[in-house]
Amino acid sequence: MSIIRYPDEEPSDEEMEYGLQTLKNNRPDYIITHECPASVNMRLYPDSYFLNNNSTLQYMERVLWQCEEMGITPEWYFGHHHREWEWENLHCKYSALEEII
Repeated sequence: MSIIRYPDEEPSDEEMEYGLQTLKNNRPDYIITHECPASVNMRLYPDSYFLNNNSTLQYMERVLWQCEEMGITPEWYFGHHHREWEWENLHCKYSALEEII
């Protein structure tokens, strides 16, 4: 169970579906989001199930799965955690950004 502090900031089901359709139609080289996929968040916070169990993280994981299914390997930038961090796997290169200037 997760707590949503600002429910209006969570994407609606329609917005999430639109995002997946946009991904399918455009095959991007880059993905820029506030949050990262749940599997990447688990690498940032491996001991915290609570931090890895919310709808936005799970949706971002669906985006990652869609990238895998499409055979694309975009660079993924996200800034939620306000720290510099990079990790690369077979599917994406992830970069957490401390600050965007």
